[in-house]
Amino acid sequence: MLAVAAGFEGAFWLIGGVDLIAGADGNAQRRYLTDAYRYDPRSGWKRIADLPYSVVAGPSPAPIDKKCIYLLAATTALKLQPRPTSIQVSGTTALRYKVSANKWGEAGSIAAPRASPSVGVLEQRLGATWR
Repeated sequence: MLAVAAGFEGAFWLIGGVDLIAGADGNAQRRYLTDAYRYDPRSGWKRIADLPYSVVAGPSPAPIDKKCIYLLAATTALKLQPRPTSIQVSGTTALRYKVSANKWGEAGSIAAPRASPSVGVLEQRLGATWR
């Protein structure tokens, strides 16, 4: 849950998120994910390079250009409750996945962490809104 999705090269991409697992006391705990996958309707699921760190609840669908998928200011820490009442936004680094190289890298930074970001492309320009 809370993964980032993207559509690129005719495929569906699923990136990061969290998983709920049973803790030692039997209560649900969050496990932060760094794995990412590409789904092509012709060939099925394929795991791609892991993220350098977990990414949770980033703008989704993720913006793309002709060569890359971008994760912008995603949250990297949430309260460790099964149903958190608030989100601690900590992401200020944008990540870029270069598809041809199967590699993640930094793509810049955002001045301050943002909650509830949304992104889109209009006339070949990337725009973002958040609160």
